[in-house]
Amino acid sequence: MSRNRLSLVVLFACAGAFLSGLLLFDHHGVGSAQAAVHQLCGTGEESGCYLVSHSQYSTLGSFSLAAVGVFFYGSMLLLLAFGLVSSDSVRDAVAGLTLVAFGAALALDILLLGIQAFAIGAYCRLCLATYAVNLAAVATLLPVRSKVAGILARGETRRALSLWAVGAVVVAVAVGAVDHALASAALRQQQNLLGASGEPAPPPAVEPDPPAVVAETPAPEAPPPKETVPSSAPSGGDARLLAQLQAAEARIRELEATLDDPQKFQEYQAQKAAEDFERQPRVELDLEGVPSKGSAEAPIRVVEFSDFLCPFCRNLAGALGGFMPQSQGRVSMFFKNYPLDQACNPAMTRTVHDGACELALGGVCAEEQGKFWLYHDRIFSQPPTNPSNEDVVRLATEAGLDGNALRQCQSSPSARAKLDRDIAEGRRLQVNATPTVFVNGKRLEQIGGFLKAIESESKRLGLPTPSP
Repeated sequence: MSRNRLSLVVLFACAGAFLSGLLLFDHHGVGSAQAAVHQLCGTGEESGCYLVSHSQYSTLGSFSLAAVGVFFYGSMLLLLAFGLVSSDSVRDAVAGLTLVAFGAALALDILLLGIQAFAIGAYCRLCLATYAVNLAAVATLLPVRSKVAGILARGETRRALSLWAVGAVVVAVAVGAVDHALASAALRQQQNLLGASGEPAPPPAVEPDPPAVVAETPAPEAPPPKETVPSSAPSGGDARLLAQLQAAEARIRELEATLDDPQKFQEYQAQKAAEDFERQPRVELDLEGVPSKGSAEAPIRVVEFSDFLCPFCRNLAGALGGFMPQSQGRVSMFFKNYPLDQACNPAMTRTVHDGACELALGGVCAEEQGKFWLYHDRIFSQPPTNPSNEDVVRLATEAGLDGNALRQCQSSPSARAKLDRDIAEGRRLQVNATPTVFVNGKRLEQIGGFLKAIESESKRLGLPTPSP
């Protein structure tokens, strides 16, 4: 086996490692990797890459399948490196073993392709690219197939392969550690935002309300002082006042201790969020024709008033996207537009996000094509700055929508009427910040209380606890 041919296989292994690494980071929700995958594979739940990476077949035990791919190509690169610096006999043995490994990988690829075709019903373009890499490597290594049987015939070869096996174990440990770290980081990020653990989520981007006008009322005149008789014991009124001061002081000390202890502060925030949610009244929301995901029969309905240019809405979209596959049919999610832009929202005293109305109208038109979530994911993956109508058409086209149909829809009275209904309902419900979330009609005062609210509604409705 010539060094040139083996070097070509090295290039194939590098390509496979890059693709698998990209899939690994996308699987764990790393933003830059997700943006790259969106460009290569499409966005949203209609993207084959999304459906495959979020399916039950995307993991092997406690490891993501993409991590297994990174390990495979990393170990192959290590083996090929031994071959390139070794004698002709060892190089032939390395080539033979590499052929066996890539052949086994290709057989597994056929199985995975069948799962995509028949079990998932979607194809991941980047996965198919790794299959092509494996096929190319097998084709390049075929001339050495006659030497496979003698791979372990020489002591020199066995020593080289023993060193490679040790190196492969190191690669496996390193890749496993990275996979675990990425999974833990993704879980912390999601839980921190939705409120399961970690620090409280950041506050939403709030459009300031005009200052409230408070009618001033004169303070009641104090009664004339009464002459008191000195006493060593406090009077009844003084005793009550002293008790109130002592209680207030004890409460202050308790709060100081809570703020100084992150664990206690987290528990305090979670408890406060749960209590705030329980006190909220239930309101009726119009969900007819509203974009949704999840089971139509789901007993828990989450309604989000959102602005496509709101950074906190973008973070929430990612967190909810990770949560929905774990909800096991209990939760459906509905998206309502509430752009913080005076161009279409009369409740705004000033524009916070220029162009938000154009994007909101584009979302209405995307839903008319049945491709709202493709549009949703494309916009949130790389939000534009002060977009025009033509920018919206371009972005929608990149997401796979019909640009001409969307352009016509943008100018239609019916589309504007739908957007106006969302905004009017938001005003009726006193939405003054994005994102604003309702869970079964009850306003969620803190996004960090989301998981507690879902848990509360599940208990109220007698739903079974979801399996891990």
